[in-house]
Amino acid sequence: GASQKLGSDTPAAEDSAADSLEARSEFGRVVAEADGLRKSASKAGGAKSQVLEQAVSLYGEAERLRPRAAPEALYGLGVCLRKLGRFEDAVACFERCLAQIDQRSLDQRSIDQGGGVGSRPGSVWENLAATLVRLGKFEEAAHAYRRALELEPSPLEPALEPALEPGVQGRERVRVLEPTAARLKLEEGLRKAEAMAQEKSLRAAQGQGQGQGQGKGEEPEEAEVASARLKFGV
Repeated sequence: GASQKLGSDTPAAEDSAADSLEARSEFGRVVAEADGLRKSASKAGGAKSQVLEQAVSLYGEAERLRPRAAPEALYGLGVCLRKLGRFEDAVACFERCLAQIDQRSLDQRSIDQGGGVGSRPGSVWENLAATLVRLGKFEEAAHAYRRALELEPSPLEPALEPALEPGVQGRERVRVLEPTAARLKLEEGLRKAEAMAQEKSLRAAQGQGQGQGQGKGEEPEEAEVASARLKFGV
């Protein structure tokens, strides 16, 4: 009866729990290996793309191990895809990463203290913003920069005050003031994205007024996007 059914289900539940623990352990190992490749790619010279592709493969393997709980893998995968010029795929990864981060129970800072998704709370939004700029989606990029800024600590927070004291020098000063530098970088990115969005809007309006050029809502030509990025240094 019921006791027999319970007995038959229990081993399956235990197996499932064991598989889950094993999957988490293997997930951590694979992500760590992929992170190592991603961070070393800049020193790989002509083999940079090959190293990034290897990292992409490992991040994909990690995501398959924990398909509904893999923000670390999705973040790293997005960064690699952006560096490989696969911008649409990178945007999709960052958006999936954000969807998996439950703000009610998981602070981004806790995800990866080794320089990945959680070394700064707005890192996913910042990478998403930079990728959207590459696609010429300037208004969306500006929105992403604003979200990143919301997650960054304010330069006026009391925690930053000790770094301003005369006796605080060297690495400790840099470490404490790093959030301020990060925030200034985001503010600059937002300013540029807003300026490019405005320029794009003006071009579209001028084109409509002349009965030619891009229609409303269409993406700018690749040459125009490249020109805007060059002008604003992105």
